[in-house]
Amino acid sequence: MPARRFGQTVDLYLGGKDAQVAENLRAALERWKDNHAQVLALVAASPALTEVEPLSLGLARACGVGLEALAHLAKGEGQAASWIEARRQVLTDAARPAAHAELVVIKSIGRLVDACAGAAK
Repeated sequence: MPARRFGQTVDLYLGGKDAQVAENLRAALERWKDNHAQVLALVAASPALTEVEPLSLGLARACGVGLEALAHLAKGEGQAASWIEARRQVLTDAARPAAHAELVVIKSIGRLVDACAGAAK
């Protein structure tokens, strides 16, 4: 799923908490998170790609945060400010540019985290 579409899908989910939309987000986050193992294999085979590894690791960690936030939102579980702050720090770290690139999806994942502040039923 392209970053722009992911952002639109996050907005759609936050507007109505539709289970199918959540599943689409979960699938994208899991795919991006799992991609890190493939990047590591590529880096091992071609050391010239070493500079992309931090970007891939940041994406994997950010996706883990996104999956965690989605799970809490699906259950209607609000989270404490300390939880939000800790997840925000992971996203801030992941947002640091590497290899002349940046992760556009971080802001959208951040919206999922922020929504956990008011998710309690």
